[in-house]
Amino acid sequence: MAADRRRVVPRTFFLNESHELASAEKEGGGRLPAYAPVQWAAKAKRLSQTLQRVEQLIVSSNDPLKDERFFVLANPVPDLEKLSTNKKKAPQGTYKERTDFGGTHGRVFDRLGMDLLQVTEAGQAIVHAKKTTLDQLRDRSASLETLGAREQSRWITIESFETIPLQLRVDSDWLNHLRPNDPSEVIFELQPVLTRLEVERVLRAIAAMLPNDEKLTGTGTDFSGRRWLRGMATQRSIRRIAKDFFSVQAIHSPLYSIAAGKPKGRMTSELSGPAVREQPIDATALPCVAILDLGVPTDHNRLRPYKRGSNSRPGVFPWKSRRFSSSTS
Repeated sequence: MAADRRRVVPRTFFLNESHELASAEKEGGGRLPAYAPVQWAAKAKRLSQTLQRVEQLIVSSNDPLKDERFFVLANPVPDLEKLSTNKKKAPQGTYKERTDFGGTHGRVFDRLGMDLLQVTEAGQAIVHAKKTTLDQLRDRSASLETLGAREQSRWITIESFETIPLQLRVDSDWLNHLRPNDPSEVIFELQPVLTRLEVERVLRAIAAMLPNDEKLTGTGTDFSGRRWLRGMATQRSIRRIAKDFFSVQAIHSPLYSIAAGKPKGRMTSELSGPAVREQPIDATALPCVAILDLGVPTDHNRLRPYKRGSNSRPGVFPWKSRRFSSSTS
C-alpha cells in the first residue's frame, strides 16, 4: 500500500479566557436546536446597538464601578419558532416555544460569559458582565450574520439590552409616599457579585453625595452574603442614587420584626366580656413523655400539677430526677 503523500498544512487554534475555540472554528458539539430562519443582519444590528447604548449610559453615571462592572437588563424574544417533523406537535412543520430565562433558556448567559442575577415577573433577565466581557459581546453580536449556527443559537432568545429601570430597583409605592425634603430611613442592597473593596468604594461614593442632614448609619450582610447599607435620605437623594448607582440592586424601607416590636411586660387581654376560666387538667391521665433532671423545684408553679414521680434510680436524690406528662410540651 502506497504511503499517503498528501501535504498536511498545520493550523493554529487559539483559545479564549473560557478555554473555547473561536466562534468560526467550532465544529461538532452535539445537535443544535432547529429554529426557523432569522433575519440575523437586523438582529445583530439591534443587539450590538443596544449593548453600546447601555455601556454609554452606565459609563456616564456616577457609579464608582462604572468602568468595571455592568449590570444590565436582557429582554427576551417572546416566542421562538422551532422546526419539527412531529406532525402531531407541529402540523405545519413549526411550533412556538415560550422563552423562559428562569428555566433552560437561562443557560445562554453562562455560555456568553455573563452572570444571571435575577429574572423579573415579566420574564426579563438582570445580568452582570465585566468590562472585557461586554466589549467581546458587543463585537460578536455585531457580526452574528457571519458566525456559525452554534454561536447564533446563543443569541436567539435575546431581543435587546437596556439599563435596569427604576421600578425594578426601588419600591415605588414607598418612595412616592416619602416627603421630598425630610430624611427617612432607607436600606440600600448592593449587587451580590461585589467584592469587599468594591463595597467600600460604593459606600464612600454614596456617603460623599449625601447632604449634611442625610447620612449612612450602618452596614450589614444578609444570609446570602450580599452587603447592605442603612441610612437616612430624602426622596430626592434616593431617586438620584437609584438613577446613578447601578451597583445598588434594590432600595426599600427597613424591614422590622413584629416580634421585636412588641412592648415588654405582661400582655393584657383586649377581649371584652367575662374571663374564660381554664378547665383543670387531670395530670394522672396524661402519658409520661420526658424526664427533667436538675433545676426544677418540687413546688414549681407551672410544673407541679404535672409531676408524676421522683427518684426513679437508687442512689439519686429525689430533686434530681422527675417525670412530667406531655401537657408540658
